[in-house]
Amino acid sequence: LESLDKGVVSYDFVEVMACPGGCVCGGGQLIHESIDKFNNRSSILYNIDKNASIRFSHENPDVLKCYEEFLNSPLSHTAHKLLHHKH
Repeated sequence: LESLDKGVVSYDFVEVMACPGGCVCGGGQLIHESIDKFNNRSSILYNIDKNASIRFSHENPDVLKCYEEFLNSPLSHTAHKLLHHKH
């Protein structure tokens, strides 16, 4: 925002996410009237993440295979052409 104010950058749109409770209660999530439901939801989600065997996309065997057999490497021309979009 400081860069926008100083004229260093120029954007047509800036999205700021500041959902109460963070991403656990963020956009697209169910709205909970009680803090107990939020605490239960966040506890479950954090435990699922903590115990997941694959926690990062760059460790996902399917993603690695896709790069190895088709996209060549991250930031390759093919990967950029198919995975990146300019609005």
